[in-house]
Amino acid sequence: MKRLIVMLALTGVLLFTGASMVLAAPGGVTDPDILKLLAEVRQATKKYHNVAAALADGYTDEPFGPPPIPCEPEMGIHYVNLDLAALPPNELAPPILLYEPTKAGLKLAGVEYFAPAIGTLETGPYTGPRSRHALPL
Repeated sequence: MKRLIVMLALTGVLLFTGASMVLAAPGGVTDPDILKLLAEVRQATKKYHNVAAALADGYTDEPFGPPPIPCEPEMGIHYVNLDLAALPPNELAPPILLYEPTKAGLKLAGVEYFAPAIGTLETGPYTGPRSRHALPL
């Protein structure tokens, strides 16, 4: 359970810079369990610094068919592998890779986790406002 809590603490974007940057991460991350998990996630996803490796492993920017996922400007490019979206999440196999466009090409900037929606609200399906990402639910 503690591992799941630690993984959820990293659910946002995990920056793929040097370990020295982790210590200076927003919020002053110093928890050894979180730092250990962050190192494990970096190791498990290091091959995805090459977008071709992500594509070969089933990640796509069109998980629901063309066109690519429309995201907010300046929010990076999301490559999704729906086969990896599960409960409980596997922190070493993130379903979303976040790339930042650079002059040299796409740079892996982070990972994200999600799981398919399960169940409904007590009064019926959720019909309220959604996040700013235009993903079908």
